[in-house]
Order: sequence, then structure tokens, then C-alpha cells
Amino acid sequence: MFEFDRQYRKERPIPSGAISLGLVCRWGLIWLGLGGVCLILLGVRTGVLGVAVGPGDSSVRCNPQKKTVLAPVLMGLCRLLVYLIAASVAAKGVTGLAIWSGLVLACYICRT
Repeated sequence: MFEFDRQYRKERPIPSGAISLGLVCRWGLIWLGLGGVCLILLGVRTGVLGVAVGPGDSSVRCNPQKKTVLAPVLMGLCRLLVYLIAASVAAKGVTGLAIWSGLVLACYICRT
């Protein structure tokens, strides 16, 4: 991905040298951590789901999983967890509808 940007998209911040890859990854981890803290403050279940989505988050790890066969599964799992996080703060909480809706989206992501 970064080789493509270095060759064809030199105006982007990382290839142009406006910001380093290391700094982008550090800030990504900081923001992910702050988001996790905010989710924990909303409730234990919400916090646990938020922490679970962290390792699969491709934006912080600079998309290394796109090079594996499991990339669509990881992306689908992240989408499922986002549905469950949103449902966990709703009035009814995590319901069957939220789980099934998230699973449908995850299956769609895995299929593509």
C-alpha cells in the first residue's frame, strides 16, 4: 500500500514526508486508547466490546492484514463488533436483532 503511495500519490502526508509513519501509528494508538476509555465509561459490556475491536482495527496497524487470507474475516468481525457496541448503549441493549444484523454485515464483508 505504501509503495503504491510513494510511487503514484506522492502528495499524501506520509509519502511526502509531512508526517512520519511512526507518528501516525502512535497517534492512532493514542486515539484508539482514548476511544476505549470513553467506551469503558459507558459501561462494562460496551468497554469489553470496544477493547475487542481494537486488535482488528486496520487503521492503527497500517493494514498488514490485507496481505492475508483472513483479511475479510477480520474486517467482518470488526463490523460485527461495531454493531454490538452501538447496541450495547441503546435502551434495549444487545438484542438478537443487533446480533443478526451484525452477522449479516460480517458475512457480506467476508463474501466480498
